[in-house]
Amino acid sequence: MLGEIYAINYLAIIFILGLTVILILRQVNSSKDARSVYSEKADVLRSEISKLREMNGQLNDRINQLENEVAELKVLSESKNRKVSSNQNSRDEFNNISFSQSMNYRQFIQNNHEVVKLINDGCTNEAISQILNKSICEIEMIRRFIK
Repeated sequence: MLGEIYAINYLAIIFILGLTVILILRQVNSSKDARSVYSEKADVLRSEISKLREMNGQLNDRINQLENEVAELKVLSESKNRKVSSNQNSRDEFNNISFSQSMNYRQFIQNNHEVVKLINDGCTNEAISQILNKSICEIEMIRRFIK
């Protein structure tokens, strides 16, 4: 009877040691799996960070491009405003001219509209005189008058 008790105790000890070994092996394997999961997640996060940095660089380039375009548009706007104000000043001067003078000016422009058109197109006095068969002096006089 005493031998049987020792045999049962040995079996219980072997069983407990076996369970302990199994639990330890399971814990070691789960920690290896957790490390691999963590390393995979870290790799995914690193790739996402690199993508975000690349997108950030692209956005900074686009912002710089837009700032340059805004600066160019400001310059164009200022030049247009200057042209509009100079046109407004010339209109104001034209409005200050008496009615008879403005009527004479309109008649002059109507009578010489071909010459005025060629002057506005940038033709030289000699070219205009050849095209319209007019004297160079007459073309020069019209050019001075419309300026």
